[in-house]
Amino acid sequence: MQTSKNYTLIISIFFLFLVTFPVQTLAAEEDTAAMKSRIEALERELEEIKGKLEEQAEESATKEELEAVQEEVEVAKAEKDEWKYYDSKVHLAGYGAVGFVSEDGPANDRFNQVAFNPIFHYLYRDLIMLEAELEMAIEPDGETEVALEYMTVDWFINDYMALVAGKFLSPIGQFRQALHPAWVNKLPTAPSGFGHEQAAPTADVGVQLRGGVPIFRGYGNYAVFVTNGPELDEDGGEIHAVHSEGFTSNEDNNFLLGGAY
Repeated sequence: MQTSKNYTLIISIFFLFLVTFPVQTLAAEEDTAAMKSRIEALERELEEIKGKLEEQAEESATKEELEAVQEEVEVAKAEKDEWKYYDSKVHLAGYGAVGFVSEDGPANDRFNQVAFNPIFHYLYRDLIMLEAELEMAIEPDGETEVALEYMTVDWFINDYMALVAGKFLSPIGQFRQALHPAWVNKLPTAPSGFGHEQAAPTADVGVQLRGGVPIFRGYGNYAVFVTNGPELDEDGGEIHAVHSEGFTSNEDNNFLLGGAY
């Protein structure tokens, strides 16, 4: 009878083990599947985060590139506007000339002129202008002479008046101030009376008030000036030449007052 109970107990324990083991195995498998699912979900989330970070990096790089391009555009625009909106203007001009003369008589044909005249203008707003011309020419002896043809500072008082100070071409007549450059005057010499050391002055140093005014349907130009004046080459009361290249000296302590209209 005792043996039968032992068998019954062993059978019961074995049966309980058989029933419990599948339950524990099933629970472990469920935990493993859940863990795997969670890991996969985390991996997907990680991939999504990495993708977003890469997109953000690309967007950041694109934004930096765009900002760099915009900065270059602004710099280029500023450089362009620097020459669009300005108070100062500079202008360079000038001319050169080579002359040839043929005169009656033996051995008088020659190239008699080689000159270069650069001209500089500086304008500040519509108020002040500086203008100057240099004259570089070869003399008959082969020496190169450099001279200041004129240099003035002009103050534009209004539309009809300007105050000019410095060395200016003579406003007496139109030849010196408008027609004497070689590219304008095609004649081999200046008109009678307007040559060097002749009656009409070449240039002078001082101040002048000049401008233009409308008159009826036309326009009139005027100039009033005070200068050091010319120097005379005279002997015994006889005038041999009038030197009027524009002097900074005033030997007789008298000023020349003149005008032209």
